[in-house]
Amino acid sequence: MFVSQVLSLFTLFLSVIVVSASPVPSFSNATIVDDLIARGTGEHNGIASYYYPGGGYGACGTRIQNGDKAVALSTGEWQNGALCGKSIRVTNKANGRTVTGVIVRDLCPGCQPRDNNKNNVDLTSGVFGQLDSLSKGLLDVVWYFED
Repeated sequence: MFVSQVLSLFTLFLSVIVVSASPVPSFSNATIVDDLIARGTGEHNGIASYYYPGGGYGACGTRIQNGDKAVALSTGEWQNGALCGKSIRVTNKANGRTVTGVIVRDLCPGCQPRDNNKNNVDLTSGVFGQLDSLSKGLLDVVWYFED
């Protein structure tokens, strides 16, 4: 009995030494932050469309120009306007282009029915054009709230 307990403790001791001697992988800060965002609740995968607000008022009560960094959220994400003024970062999955500082300024009632995904967004033509050609019409995107 005593010999088996000693062997068990010795085996445990050796396994601790082997594990603590294993190399630790190194990551850049950007990789760590992107990984944490992707694993957290902040990642939204959806479809981006675009529109021409033409200086009209958005659902948040401010005028929006075509070239403004503005986004309209789907009704599923809208939260009764609670997200007005929040900033998002949106990335085109096909080419990796990203636009930051895109402000929630409008509601897009037509975004959700497209594929029943509350994460769809409607970007101003200016933002969409930074991600890809307007001729694409729709983009597969991932987006995150920045603040």
